[in-house]
Amino acid sequence: RRVVADRAQRRVAACSRTPCCAVQCRLTSVQSVDCSCLGPGPRLTFYVLSLMLHLPLLALALSTGHWRHPLSIQRTGAIAQRSSIHASAAGVRLDRVCHLVKEAAPVAVFYQTCFGLQATNGKDSTSTILSHPASEGNLKIELEEGQEGGFDASCGYQGLSIRCNSVNELVTLAQSNGGQIVQEPHVFEYGASMFPDQDESQKYPMKQAVVADPAGYPLLLYEAGVEELPVVTTVRLDVFAWKASEDWWTSTLGWSRLRWQSNIPNEASITVTVGNADYLEKLVACGPTTGDAGGVVQLRYLYGTKPINSKSPQCLVFTGGESIEPSSKEPDSYSLRFE
Repeated sequence: RRVVADRAQRRVAACSRTPCCAVQCRLTSVQSVDCSCLGPGPRLTFYVLSLMLHLPLLALALSTGHWRHPLSIQRTGAIAQRSSIHASAAGVRLDRVCHLVKEAAPVAVFYQTCFGLQATNGKDSTSTILSHPASEGNLKIELEEGQEGGFDASCGYQGLSIRCNSVNELVTLAQSNGGQIVQEPHVFEYGASMFPDQDESQKYPMKQAVVADPAGYPLLLYEAGVEELPVVTTVRLDVFAWKASEDWWTSTLGWSRLRWQSNIPNEASITVTVGNADYLEKLVACGPTTGDAGGVVQLRYLYGTKPINSKSPQCLVFTGGESIEPSSKEPDSYSLRFE
């Protein structure tokens, strides 16, 4: 009995996040203690006294609205799971990101030469779409011409991430075709992520570099996967409130949280990666290691950041989001379009 009681007590201590959790775990713990050796009278007295000890916690839970019967929690969880599956079934996929540039031709040649992307005309031939030649499911880049074209870091949009076999080779190609080196190739050591739960005592090295295309848009290159050609995988956005942003992207689009990463001590920031559930367990700190279910989005929160209210000319284009309300505004005012 003492062993069972000790285990139950440890379970209570490990689950004390809210009054609801504490009360439910304590009541469950009482039920788990083996009192079969007691007579009916002493056994009843044991249960009554145990429940009386936890009445203050129960009152607190009721007053704060945290209490729910365990069966109702199970039902709520099942409903939430069904809702998530239903939302994901809508097939909302990040198809492409639009970059405003002053001249599309040299930028298109840069991506074709360095990354092997193929160029096609967009709608009404007013833009150029760059896509992976072997997979329509990978993230695309759309180039639109305009006098205000070019990268502006103050808008919150921080560019793209590209998976490749050789960072060194791509950096050389980029520099030879009108691009610029922002960060030389190096091995960066990432800490453990909280989701998925990684070993905090370990470091997770990643070979990476940052280059800019001829229009100034930054491209984070990282070595992962075995594809013959590089793959555009990730859009990187700065946000003002990471939790509100995560909730919006997961609830509105039916996406999943794929990774939650603190960047301390390298940078005072948090990065939350959201995207299609197909990418679960197929992700490293920089982005997906495989898969072609559209792009993922990394939401970076810098400690002490000011409200963003993005006026970025860049636009994220999604497919399969016909049922999403146009009034459902992204928390940091990033421009989104659903087709």
